[in-house]
Amino acid sequence: MLYLTGNSENIIYTNVSVNKELSNPTYLMSLTHQQTLKKWTFIPQNITPQSGTPYNSRYDIFKFNLVDENTPEDLTGGTRAWYWQSSPNFVYDDIRLKGTGLSYPKLIIWNNTLNFFAVQFDWSETDDRMDDVNGTGFTVTINDRPYTGNTFVFRQAGGGGTDEGRISNIYPTISTNPPIPFEDVYKISYTGTSTGGTSMTGTIYVPTGQQVASAEPWKYYGDEYANYLRSYPITHLNTPNIEVDEIGEFRYAIYEEANPLGLNTATAYNQLEVGLAYITELFSDTFYDDGETSEVYDSEND
Repeated sequence: MLYLTGNSENIIYTNVSVNKELSNPTYLMSLTHQQTLKKWTFIPQNITPQSGTPYNSRYDIFKFNLVDENTPEDLTGGTRAWYWQSSPNFVYDDIRLKGTGLSYPKLIIWNNTLNFFAVQFDWSETDDRMDDVNGTGFTVTINDRPYTGNTFVFRQAGGGGTDEGRISNIYPTISTNPPIPFEDVYKISYTGTSTGGTSMTGTIYVPTGQQVASAEPWKYYGDEYANYLRSYPITHLNTPNIEVDEIGEFRYAIYEEANPLGLNTATAYNQLEVGLAYITELFSDTFYDDGETSEVYDSEND
């Protein structure tokens, strides 16, 4: 049983990730009133990476706001995230971690007008690298539109030898100038082929530059500034608001979803957890007791 409070922030603990089938799902949650069958569907904010031990190793921790009609709804507020990931090879310089053949996306906030979306590649073959972005077909789309701005390649390893060029960083420079204002960005997709034929592709959903600059999410982990050598967990910055105008007993369900913005439970990939939830209203009214009878005085309706 989940005990939730209306007109308030709610944090719940679940174990849904142990049953997931998707590698990196979006968790979709629904609340259905047991009597009226009215249903609310939303994407809760996943605060598991921010919770600290021991909770983030035992539970999935979600946060959402149950609000009244005076607060705008934001059912997908938890989907925008700060991404800062680095190759384990790059972070730890450990021979056992080299050559993963994977890509690691980042979002670097340089200042109010200049931002870098970076992709760090750790090639699986020693002669595999990204020497020429344009020549190898590396492309970036922003909100499904091709990005044609400035892009440069930086190869981390140097000095010759078998590790030459093993770590490559691709930096599309995104500013508030055309072709697109960065404050509207929420979806960035990338694809590319290396000199050795390795194909890299991915899509991430990010917050706006203004959101990241104001939140400074790296401070969640004890840093006063972004340490480019560290790899930060995915940190969601926004808490969704759901206008639930019922109280009492609900049926809740949590799904895994491949679409980070999808709200349709009928098309969700898999249902992971189901149970009962009880929502009580957060009263600010006065309680009177004359010793014989008890009543609650509702200051708005009485």
